[in-house]
Amino acid sequence: MAPRLYRIIEHTADTGFEVRGATKEQVYENAAKAFFDIMWHITTRRKSEPENIE
Repeated sequence: MAPRLYRIIEHTADTGFEVRGATKEQVYENAAKAFFDIMWHITTRRKSEPENIE
């Protein structure tokens, strides 16, 4: 099992993430992945769900 690169932290007023990496570059890369995940909900969205863009 691969180690988790980041963990989403939910709060009633905010959302955050905790990032891990062996190097500074990996930490930045994993932070970008976590940020993208929060913005687009890639871990919770199903592929069959349509998204309306206005």
